[in-house]
Amino acid sequence: MKDKDCTKPCRADQCPGSANPLLNGECGNDARYMCTSGASTGGCHAQPLFWKTSLACDECCDRWHPDSCNMCDRPCTEDECGVVNCPSTVPWACAKGESMSGCAPQQQMWSMGMRAMNGQCDSCCDSRACNSGVGIQ
Repeated sequence: MKDKDCTKPCRADQCPGSANPLLNGECGNDARYMCTSGASTGGCHAQPLFWKTSLACDECCDRWHPDSCNMCDRPCTEDECGVVNCPSTVPWACAKGESMSGCAPQQQMWSMGMRAMNGQCDSCCDSRACNSGVGIQ
């Protein structure tokens, strides 16, 4: 069995929009680790050890890792919370890049629209965790 590290960032070919339609779903807020290869492809779980020990998953990654997929469907980390200050009406924060600390009303603006148009945001996150004081570790 191949040693799997589910805490590593997802590669571009493991992200939504890749050629594999099974990877286009979203992991919920409590299930950040995604199986990206094997019988359970597209499945999500809250614990990385679940996929690491699963025979139905050959490869996995952390969808919420700041270097994964440039998707905003993850809470900001504690470090990111230190540089973003978005109100709840525009909670999607640019956490890395020229537009760092910028806020958007919809996550797609950073992950698809604004980033695709001008390349100014390299990583984005949901700042509502910052507003509640519970940024992820």
